[in-house]
Amino acid sequence: MKQLNIIILSLGVILFSSCKKEDVKPNTIKYEVTSTYSGEMEIQYRNEFGNSNSELVSGGSWTKSFEVGTEKYYLVSPYQDLGLNNLVNHNITAKIYYNGVLVNENSQQGTTGISALASYSIP
Repeated sequence: MKQLNIIILSLGVILFSSCKKEDVKPNTIKYEVTSTYSGEMEIQYRNEFGNSNSELVSGGSWTKSFEVGTEKYYLVSPYQDLGLNNLVNHNITAKIYYNGVLVNENSQQGTTGISALASYSIP
């Protein structure tokens, strides 16, 4: 009986030690803004801590990626002040990706004061 207990205990240790732990990957949020306007844009977004941030960027594209914690709501809101004399239409697109999957996209077109808001709540 003692040998049977030792055999059962040994098998349990072998089985338990052979279990492979799966790597747990953190969830990620990625913001992406593209625009046909190459001037200055103000981009407001919620960061990985749930705080609002703002960045002034020049050029037609911007991205920001980070791992997310327990926060549930993310948004990106790019704004272009194109000036009153700018008569050329421009496009602006804001996208949010969650774990590499596009979860929200918004595009706007105009000649002045264009803003495109995209938001996402983690289920």
